[in-house]
Amino acid sequence: MKFGKYLATRSLELPEYSGHFINYKALKKLINQLAIQDDSLSLQDKKGSFFFKVERELEKVNEFYLEKQSELRIKLDILMTKKNKLFSQSSVEKSSIDFISLYESLKKFSSDLDRLQQFVELNEAGFTKVLKKWDKRSKSTTKELYLSIAVNVQPVFHRNEIIELSDLVATNLLELEAQADGDVIIRYEKQATKAIPSSKSDRLFDQLIFMIKTVDPSVILDKLTNLFQSFLDENNSDNISFKLSNLLYLLTLNENVSNEIILHFINFFSNLNFAMVDDLTGRNFLHQLVISKVDRYPVLDQIVRDSEFDSSTLPVIKDFNGRTPLHYIAEAGNLSMLQLLLQHTNIKVVIDALDGNSMCALLLAVINRHIDILEVLLANGSNPFPTQSEVQPVYLPLNIACQLGDEEIVKILLSSTKHSENQLNNFFQCNAEGLLPLHIVASLGNHNLITLLLDHGADVNQLDKLNKWTPMFYAVIQGNPQTVELLIANGADFKLQDEDNLDPLYYAVLEGNVYVMNVLLKYLKEESDKKLKLTPSKSQGSEKPLLTPSVLSISSIPNSVTDLIPDLSLPPPIIPLRKYGHNFLEKKIFLKFNFFTARDSLKINPDTFLTSVPGRLTVSFNKDDLIPRNMILPISNKENTIALQVDSLDDIMIDFELYPTFGTRLIAKSTLSASLLLSRYNKETDVYISLPLFDVRLRNIGQLQFSYQVIFPYSGKPLEISIYETYWKSTNNQSSQQLVKSTYFSFVTASSLSGQYYRVKVFLSHDGIPLVAPEWYLELAPDLRVPISNFSYGQLKVMLLHDHDIPERTANVKDFKQLELLLHQLKCIPLQVLLENLPINLSIDLEIFYPTLYELTFADLPLARLNVKGNELILKTNEINYYTDTILTTVFDHVRSSRQTIQHDQKTRSMIFSSSNPSICTILNWKQPNYPVLFNMSGVVFDDEEKTFKYVSANGFPILEDFERSLTKDRSNIKLDNIDSINKKESNSYTDELVNQHCISKSIKQAVFFATSNNLLGIIVSNQLLKVCPRLIEDIRSRGLILVASENNKTPYDIIDDVNGLRLNDILTFQDDIDM
Repeated sequence: MKFGKYLATRSLELPEYSGHFINYKALKKLINQLAIQDDSLSLQDKKGSFFFKVERELEKVNEFYLEKQSELRIKLDILMTKKNKLFSQSSVEKSSIDFISLYESLKKFSSDLDRLQQFVELNEAGFTKVLKKWDKRSKSTTKELYLSIAVNVQPVFHRNEIIELSDLVATNLLELEAQADGDVIIRYEKQATKAIPSSKSDRLFDQLIFMIKTVDPSVILDKLTNLFQSFLDENNSDNISFKLSNLLYLLTLNENVSNEIILHFINFFSNLNFAMVDDLTGRNFLHQLVISKVDRYPVLDQIVRDSEFDSSTLPVIKDFNGRTPLHYIAEAGNLSMLQLLLQHTNIKVVIDALDGNSMCALLLAVINRHIDILEVLLANGSNPFPTQSEVQPVYLPLNIACQLGDEEIVKILLSSTKHSENQLNNFFQCNAEGLLPLHIVASLGNHNLITLLLDHGADVNQLDKLNKWTPMFYAVIQGNPQTVELLIANGADFKLQDEDNLDPLYYAVLEGNVYVMNVLLKYLKEESDKKLKLTPSKSQGSEKPLLTPSVLSISSIPNSVTDLIPDLSLPPPIIPLRKYGHNFLEKKIFLKFNFFTARDSLKINPDTFLTSVPGRLTVSFNKDDLIPRNMILPISNKENTIALQVDSLDDIMIDFELYPTFGTRLIAKSTLSASLLLSRYNKETDVYISLPLFDVRLRNIGQLQFSYQVIFPYSGKPLEISIYETYWKSTNNQSSQQLVKSTYFSFVTASSLSGQYYRVKVFLSHDGIPLVAPEWYLELAPDLRVPISNFSYGQLKVMLLHDHDIPERTANVKDFKQLELLLHQLKCIPLQVLLENLPINLSIDLEIFYPTLYELTFADLPLARLNVKGNELILKTNEINYYTDTILTTVFDHVRSSRQTIQHDQKTRSMIFSSSNPSICTILNWKQPNYPVLFNMSGVVFDDEEKTFKYVSANGFPILEDFERSLTKDRSNIKLDNIDSINKKESNSYTDELVNQHCISKSIKQAVFFATSNNLLGIIVSNQLLKVCPRLIEDIRSRGLILVASENNKTPYDIIDDVNGLRLNDILTFQDDIDM
């Protein structure tokens, strides 16, 4: 998401700061205006105009920060004074009035401080980005200097004050909880000279609660009368009204106290002050009544009818959350209380008032699906269509209802008298992210709502303000084929291109949404058959489509074109830098932690309040050579992994510590020991772990969830790099004459790969012998297929009647056709025999077969465990390491032996590794640097009979439709942190490794992300997919990857230009020179 939209969305969560953020849009607009002005103004004049505005924005932000900081400092001083007074009492009870009020106030202060921290972070990012944009447009380098001498020196960007406040509030909350629990606290400060006893009102409350629990309900009122009278006899002070009113507030919130008892309390004491407002929480008696979990309607009914009740003031007072009683009623859905207040008070004057989260009562009713409350609010003048403002953005009820997918609520809002014609297409009805209702509904795939919105005048081809997309693009990206069909049936333009000249078909192929792809191809074919003279899609153009200007679009990692421009750049080297081999594990063990994006790795217990909002996760180790790592929360897609290399796992200890963003006070901690790490790893393939989180008082507050991966170094003797040459790869900037001028990052990906390679599929027998076979199975009878890995090689030799002439027959192979024929005749050959006897001039592609987690779970593939030492089975996770080590040992032994027999002027056999299993690719790449590894993205195939694309597993097994449908994201769960954004949950990582592997095998976007992040040489993609969308070729290669097109048909095929290689059936051919 572009920063301007992101800032608008975030400002909704911080309404009290609206209008005080950096005006990023205005500064960006000024830069664009200065860039297009004539040359009469010098660069210095333009610079003066721009930085004058920047300084005014800096002053605005800084002044407001100092005001809020001072306000928070005063509040904290008051709270600390009240805390010290509370601690001076003889005992502190959690049920006491003072404790509850103070604890709630400290929690609110902690929340306010967190919001101030967010304000600082957002403005800091804003100034950095706008200065970066200025440098780009003015071709200058002023950003770093200006940040250091003008921006970072401002008090708003000094961390010391916020850190101090954060530590103070965390310390006070911990002390308050510990004191109430009876823990001993050593406080290094002057002690009170004399302990103050608990207040008499607190003692009355304790006696009253005890009596309620123990006394017979039939006589409880008489007993209470005696208790109340004795209290009056003992207390005749002037502030008795204050004490009793406080006690009434406390009784109202207690679930054990019935309405009858509260009414008895009110009727007995005549000097109650219903207008009293708590000085810390800002709540009055009406707030307490509507907040209570018990329906207090009888109490409210009596109070509002009292002649002394202030019906004009009390209902409109806001508490410390900015909420009136109306907000709490709408959230709870208490219709009778709402009608009562509307009848007897002037609560209508605040019917659209916003609370501290930019929520009005109508929005709370919509979010909680309280239909009856919604109808009453609308009938009493609540505005269902507020106007969106760039200065102070608001939530829009209709957009929220559409995101919820609630058809009944949407109908009610649209039937409102305030709904006007063409309102659904008005940009003033965009949410803060820039989306109109139809765009939101299209992304969710709610067909009924789409029809409803279209019937009320929504434009099916309306562009949004976020990406300049129509609803069609959102339906395509989310993978909703029925939604796409419905939009097209209602006139949606499925060939329309966005600002990057990309059409919906491009995004369908990129995301791997096959069902959507088939729908679009069907309609494109129908249009072609009708010979309609419309502008052709870039993805559906001629055989050699014109590649049009675009930003780097293969990954969602960059937020905008500006973000792709580095701050400082050096001129390219005269000699391109070649990279020989790749980084690998020589003796170290590779350990990688994968955290979930946002805050999904943290599972905090529901009733737990943290003293500070977690803003930083620190990972430290007990090894001096391992540097602690910090992860800023929420975790982004680019920074959700921690990788390290260690000598041993036997004694490693890893600490995970949570801290606030700016504070130094520890929030919670957990530890992963070596024994737990290894025990879990030796039991499960999909290693996900949940560690308990403990706060400083050793209370369990939740869990830290993540996955981890362990790759051991090659267990044998690796090939010496000084003796055996490695492949090489270079990636350097492209000259403008060599390629089309289509991307900001154009690369030449060059490699030592050339010639032809024959693909041989490699398996391991049950006794650990690497075998080469045409298929993963032996067909023992019709419809009876048994995996080769279920048999030992001795069993296979007997079953297949292998004789002793296999080496001789292998040596007589002259070309790839003869090799293919031999493999089909023999069914399987030991890899060692093949390598030793196959002519050295025949290059091979070793495609390692290993089932993915989906295939092990759902496919009919009963893979037997490796048994290489009698009855000792290889551990489940060590199996994949043993699997790859065994194959590498066979390959390396062949390379060493062949080197001794060939002439000095001859080279060893050319080989590459490939696999459809992402885990195999990762492990092969880390275990050796000598041979390149290609990932085979094989989860989407073209059905020649149906003439459509379909999903298969990585190794070609059918995919269950229910499984594919289960991957559709449920985006209708509204929370305050994602209420106005449909993009916040997008991620390149998944919470399930099974799903992650499946998505990598079907999505070009995920496959490219996987290949680049794991340093693979390239990927193999279906030729049919590339023909559908040739634009993807350029985008894949722009990421520095070798691209091979795969074609498995024996029928005539079209060769795609600009790829590095083509694999036709089992023969992979690289171009003579892939410096394209």
